[in-house]
Amino acid sequence: MLIDFRQVDDGIAIESDCCIVGGGPAGIALARDLAAAGIDVCIAESGGKDPSPATQDLYRGSVNSPAKLVPLHRHRLRYFGGSSGHWGGMCQPLDPIDFETRAWIPLSGWPLSYSELLPYYRRAQDFCRAGSFGYSEPAWRQTATDAPVLRPDTMAFRFWQLTDRPQFAAIYGAELERDDNPRIFLHANAVEIVATPSGDRIKEIRLRALDGREAVLRADVFVIACGALESARLLLMSPGIDNRGIGNAHDMVGRCFMAHTRFWIDGFAPKQSGAAYRFLNERQIGDARVLAGLGPSAAAQRRHKLVNASLRFTPSYSDAYRAFMRIGRESDSHAWPPHLLDDLMTMVADFDDSLRDLYAHLIDGEEPIESFSLLFLLDDPPISDNRARLTSERDALGMPKLAVDWRPPAVVKDTLRRFIGMVDAETRRLGLGTAPSPDWLHQDDDSWLAAATGGIGHHMGTLRMADDPRDGVTDRYGRVHGFTNLYAAGAAIFPTGGCANPTLTLIALTFRLADRLKSELR
Repeated sequence: MLIDFRQVDDGIAIESDCCIVGGGPAGIALARDLAAAGIDVCIAESGGKDPSPATQDLYRGSVNSPAKLVPLHRHRLRYFGGSSGHWGGMCQPLDPIDFETRAWIPLSGWPLSYSELLPYYRRAQDFCRAGSFGYSEPAWRQTATDAPVLRPDTMAFRFWQLTDRPQFAAIYGAELERDDNPRIFLHANAVEIVATPSGDRIKEIRLRALDGREAVLRADVFVIACGALESARLLLMSPGIDNRGIGNAHDMVGRCFMAHTRFWIDGFAPKQSGAAYRFLNERQIGDARVLAGLGPSAAAQRRHKLVNASLRFTPSYSDAYRAFMRIGRESDSHAWPPHLLDDLMTMVADFDDSLRDLYAHLIDGEEPIESFSLLFLLDDPPISDNRARLTSERDALGMPKLAVDWRPPAVVKDTLRRFIGMVDAETRRLGLGTAPSPDWLHQDDDSWLAAATGGIGHHMGTLRMADDPRDGVTDRYGRVHGFTNLYAAGAAIFPTGGCANPTLTLIALTFRLADRLKSELR
């Protein structure tokens, strides 16, 4: 049931078994699972059913980084469905090595293993509508029969499974609007978590609308699921009984912020026809759409002390071939192609390219690829000084805005340089091409940071899991240390981020939390 918080009585108390702050991927997954078990659930969602500039502006903050970190009010969506509203639908589990303690990565190691999370990955896969849980090379090779064989001590294939409908509000919105449980309060901003006088339980969460209306949420259990940055902000701006912030007894709330570090490197020139690169194409395997890329093997990561990484190849074509393909796509609509004249003129102007590429496409059945752009995504290790913190500036609700400090550590640069060397050696060995290695990777200064980009929506780690409260904010189930009835869900609790898109993992962790809460609340 969707309820406009701006229409409820001012000052009321909203009660349920479980209150969730945030109606994004984690909040929706958790609410549905608990409600199906007969647990009374309510969600406080800051936004409405559609985007609103005034609500989106509540995300504004500042960034302190020598690399390019996307502004805080972008790549996060503050309305029902959350950032799944622009998620690309790429699903990928973490690798087993991502859960391990690695001496060369401080604060690495999850308090659970890949095998413990595997059953929940399968449930998350179904929730994401991404087909059967696969991600295995043997299944992929049944269709990618011409794929090269990589040296296992150096390289490994990476696999993504794609979902056609990644917006969870679109998938589950009608069901959630129809059913009485959960109750979802829209335009309801959480502004403070209030602890009991004993300091070990949460009494209530205060809500406020942009029009000034207020209420409180009361429940047996509270779950904060509003993204890594906003979840940390909410805990930090809730003073608790010691004025240090809820869960912040060891000054860990907001620390170890991770965003994945991304690099685009152009200029990989293919040395064979397009057929040699078909193993990179998206393909259907059973009921799953699968895309392949590359990464350093676990053995190579251990040998060279690297963080995890992935590489995707994006092909580039001549202007003439792109014009030809657009004519074909637009002709499929049975209407006059709107760009026909411009595209024909492009093909005539690049007549030699047109003849070469059309011959390759129509006669040889090949993709006339001119070059590839290489997209590298690297694990962003947990660094204490990479953090989200409060500032003195206030938003429209009167709450302190965030500042984010983020600087990728040197191991990211070392990994990229070593990884490009591996890619170059393997593609040369296989006769596929030569990988470019830009000058900035080989300089001793910080110029490489100008090429680094973060904050593509993969915000993680600010409420990280750790068995020892001195190393994290939450325990292995996401329960905030020092509190019996306060939990966090989402990528905020990741101890490390691997190189996988985080959505599948955060939903798997959410289903694991759901099983824990069902046991407690029953």
